[in-house]
Amino acid sequence: MSERTITQICEDYLDHPELLKGCNLFVQAVCAELGYGPVFAKGDNADAMIEKFSKKPFQLIGTDKDKATALANGGQLVLAGLSKAGMTYTNKQGVSIQASMGHVVVVVPGGPSLPTTIKLADGSQQSCRGGYPLCYGGAAVPKYRIKARLSIDSVFHWKVLKDVIYAYLAVPKHG
Repeated sequence: MSERTITQICEDYLDHPELLKGCNLFVQAVCAELGYGPVFAKGDNADAMIEKFSKKPFQLIGTDKDKATALANGGQLVLAGLSKAGMTYTNKQGVSIQASMGHVVVVVPGGPSLPTTIKLADGSQQSCRGGYPLCYGGAAVPKYRIKARLSIDSVFHWKVLKDVIYAYLAVPKHG
């Protein structure tokens, strides 16, 4: 069990390029440092990880972003994610946008977020609505490997934000 905070662990892992190459790798590393390594199998992808959100030792929050924010602010290890199917949406032109994989992140204290614009790793800009939990994570797509704390609404497309699933693992208090 680490003596460091969840935020400190996440910020440290931003300097590990191998962990930034996959959201699952980043989340698994954070869970392992906090003593929850066995909750995921080594080869679990985001979809497999999200399936475990409703099983012990996880406590499922569901889609309640405000409860997820409150639990993260209270020091719990909160995770968020959407499966490949959950990340599929129809754009303004009526075209179905098919996700190639699911996505998971670690929710951290400090939320809810404020409306802002962020700079992606490729230099492009992305708007954020605000009012969502804050998070850290890796990404398979290089332009989303952002070495900073982000808002859930900068990580998941606005059309699927209401479907993001949250769960948490209780973090023992240090004494």
